[in-house]
Amino acid sequence: GYLRAENMAERERLKLATAEERSEAERLLRAVAPVFHEIAAKVGRKAKALERKDQSGRDEEGLKEQLADARRLRSLAMYYTGWTNYYLAFLTGSSGQAIRALEDFGYLLNAVQGRPASVDRLPVGLLKYEHVARAAVGCALCSAMKPGGDTEALRWLEAIAGAEGLPETVAAELFRHHAVVLASAKRWADLDLYVKRRLRPPRDGAAKPLSPVEARL
Repeated sequence: GYLRAENMAERERLKLATAEERSEAERLLRAVAPVFHEIAAKVGRKAKALERKDQSGRDEEGLKEQLADARRLRSLAMYYTGWTNYYLAFLTGSSGQAIRALEDFGYLLNAVQGRPASVDRLPVGLLKYEHVARAAVGCALCSAMKPGGDTEALRWLEAIAGAEGLPETVAAELFRHHAVVLASAKRWADLDLYVKRRLRPPRDGAAKPLSPVEARL
C-alpha cells in the first residue's frame, strides 16, 4: 500500500496523477500511518525490555542479536512513518504534518528524544547508509514545507551532498530535491540559475542532460 501511494504522490508532484490517484494516495497513506506507528511503538517496547536485560548483565543466549534486530525494525518503522507523514503533508499542504515527519525521522538522525530532527545534530558519518541518507533527504523536503524553511532545507541538502561515501542512488536524486526546495520557496531566479549550471558543459566533457523526470519537474 505504501509504495503504491508513494508512486502516486510522486506522479502528483509531476502533475501526472489524476484526481482519483491523488485521493487514493491520501487514503492509502492515512491507512498505513497508524500501522507503521503501532509497529514502531511495539518494537520500541521490546527493545527497551531487551536493553534492561542487557544492562543488568544477563548472559542470555541470543540477547545481543535480539536487541540489534529490535532496534533495526524500529528504525525501519520510524523511517516509513516519517515518509508517510511527509507525503501526507505534501498532498494536503500541512506544515504540521511535515513537523511530525521531522520528529519521526529524528529517531534515525540523533535528534533529542521527542524533538524534530535537526541538521546541527545530523550524524554525517552515517549517511553512507542509504536509509539514513534518505531520512535526511526527507528532512530537507519537510523543512521546505515550513514557513521560511527553505534555508534550513538547503542546509540539509548541502550536508548530504558533502557526506563521504554517500550512496550513488541518493546522490543521483539530489538535483531534483534541490529543485523542489527552491520551487517550494518560489525562488525562481535561483532555480533558473541552478538548472543552467547543471546543463553547463564541463571543461573535460559533455554536459549531462536532464533525465525525463528532472525535465518534467
